[in-house]
Amino acid sequence: QFEAPARALAELQAENRRLATDNERLDSASKVLSTTVSALEGQLREALSDLENHSSLRAQAESEVSILTAERDALAAKLASAQQASVQTDSQLDALSAEQEALAAKLATAQRREEVFESAFWQWGTEML
Repeated sequence: QFEAPARALAELQAENRRLATDNERLDSASKVLSTTVSALEGQLREALSDLENHSSLRAQAESEVSILTAERDALAAKLASAQQASVQTDSQLDALSAEQEALAAKLATAQRREEVFESAFWQWGTEML
């Protein structure tokens, strides 16, 4: 008559030990998960900071391109005006042409930098995902 309760008690004690082991495993997994989440939060903050820096650099590059484009257009207008004016000397025209070419080269360099930046930005963004 005492065997059934004793067996039930032993089964409950065994189940309690299994549950305690499971609880320890869950606690351990929870700690690992918490550490992982903290690390991911740090990486996300760093990625957001990098994104803000990239956005700032891109805005600067776009501003440079805009300024150089305006300068190039202004020089092109000056050159056209100079070509139409018969009073201009050949040396003045040569100087304006050289200045336009120099600005065109600067613009091309700025545009290449913007393209390289945009490519790197998208590559970085893809890697972040």
